[in-house]
Amino acid sequence: MHKTDRAILRALQEDCTQSLARISQQVDISVTSCHRRIKTLESRGYIQSRRAILDSKALGYAVTGVFMVRLFANGEPVAKQINDRILSEPRVVSCYLATGEYDFIITARFCSSADYNDYNDTFLERFSDLRIERMSSSLVLQTLQEHGGVPV
Repeated sequence: MHKTDRAILRALQEDCTQSLARISQQVDISVTSCHRRIKTLESRGYIQSRRAILDSKALGYAVTGVFMVRLFANGEPVAKQINDRILSEPRVVSCYLATGEYDFIITARFCSSADYNDYNDTFLERFSDLRIERMSSSLVLQTLQEHGGVPV
């Protein structure tokens, strides 16, 4: 990937609301060339979407919980089943298929520690059809870094 394309990706990742003129100025190319490069980056899948990063605490979600799940069986059909179920959970903000002791790592947001406890207490019941062997959860005490970006 050309260094100009990387510079464009960095600029968009930092603030995707910047004008095309501002981005082209930052990367030292014409507005037309910048527009063309952005469209190419989108068509090649480097840019999946552009969105606002919301402040979860300001919106009332002050608590983050992490859930680690080990299944009795795994594989593509089980992963798809988990994915389909997780997509229906509005509190879930990320879900990872992982190696190691647990098969899935799920992150979710809650308004309070009581909400987290309620969710945690009913987790196994809510996902009983997934044949969970073991589940462990943790309440996040402090977020040290969270930007969701990719090193470019």
